[in-house]
Amino acid sequence: MLRRTPVGTYVIAKIKKEDDEGTYVLLNGNGATPEGNIPFLDLFNINTGSKERIWESDKEKYYETVVALMSDQENGVLHINELKILTSKESKTENTQYYIQSWPDKKPCQITNFPHPYPQLASLQKEMIRYQRKDGVQLTATLYLPPGYDPSKDGPLPCLAWSYPREFKSKDAAGQVRGSPNKFAGIGPTSALLWLARRHVNHPPFYLLILVAFCIFIFPAICAYSFAPFLPAGFVGTC
Repeated sequence: MLRRTPVGTYVIAKIKKEDDEGTYVLLNGNGATPEGNIPFLDLFNINTGSKERIWESDKEKYYETVVALMSDQENGVLHINELKILTSKESKTENTQYYIQSWPDKKPCQITNFPHPYPQLASLQKEMIRYQRKDGVQLTATLYLPPGYDPSKDGPLPCLAWSYPREFKSKDAAGQVRGSPNKFAGIGPTSALLWLARRHVNHPPFYLLILVAFCIFIFPAICAYSFAPFLPAGFVGTC
């Protein structure tokens, strides 16, 4: 990670530990895993090449990231017990808030309290779906359901499938999980997720052929084939 100098430029932050002559730097990573991204912060010893994980995002409910290093008030090497970072935290239903975490206790202190940007959709349901295509390719999609949807009571709903095809060099690369299932659903003015307010099911792209997910639910007899090159990017069916 970088730290800011008094003249406004940025340099690599060097970290020292108590009773340790080694010099460390901070490695801020996305943390790709089979369950999605789990961001982390490592302390890397540039003399020995060893690493120590000093912070990691919550894995169960939240998605957290390191936004910036805040320990830039003084010049020179930083001591690990003086480390201070800015982090963000969000979940499927909670919009992003920001926190300050200071060492050594690392207790987060919330510094923002942004209201939910669209409270009418605060309880929308989000689910990561994994499935295997007939040719053996593992695919992933994200399914969004309207707030309060109960399939036993509400029955089938119109389903909007959004296809965004990409090319991969191997089956394993195509099957990698990208992003995080715990990220907040950001909805812009042209987002397909706006259809949730009209009681539509939504399959936005998850960096894969989401149209194949649509075929899994709607046309199981033909889901072995990819129709993405022949169909529009989004259309409505019944799910």
